[in-house]
Amino acid sequence: MGVWRRSGTRLYEHALFERGRGIGAGLILNGELFRGNRGFAGEVGHTTLETNGRPCSCGGRGCWEQYASEKAVAGELGLDYAPGITETLLHRLHDGDADTIAAMSRAGGYLGIGVGNMMHTLNPQMIVIGNAMSQFSPWLGESLQQSLESRFSYLTSFRVQVDYSRLGEDSCALGAVSSVIRAKMTLQ
Repeated sequence: MGVWRRSGTRLYEHALFERGRGIGAGLILNGELFRGNRGFAGEVGHTTLETNGRPCSCGGRGCWEQYASEKAVAGELGLDYAPGITETLLHRLHDGDADTIAAMSRAGGYLGIGVGNMMHTLNPQMIVIGNAMSQFSPWLGESLQQSLESRFSYLTSFRVQVDYSRLGEDSCALGAVSSVIRAKMTLQ
């Protein structure tokens, strides 16, 4: 939501993917946040990528967030997902740690699969990858793009822009604050 409010461009159909512990989406439809029935829209991290895949906290198996989230990368590297993990991963990436670079690249490939699936489902103008994982774009971008091109080569006809938020981990908080302010202003 913070990305949508700060973009300066009025986008009417797009998805904001927040990646960290899991993967969630803010779906902007007709210029408004789509909340779905009872406010649970956007739980895209629980869409299945691997039929008999890794167990997920939702009770399912093979959920997208088990392969493409910051928590998944940390787990693959044997690191605890705890405060400071973003900085730890960034430090390892900047130092050229081969295992961390490979894990991030694999996550980017899975991210591309899920993003392609969302392009099919929603056909948005733009997809923005935000939250902590947006800071890893130099290590995610190439594998995400390769995944999209190899599996969804015709998606260029969709004309969907994939971008990374520059708001970092503050994007959720900024979006929440702007929603409250917008609601207050609408009521007056």
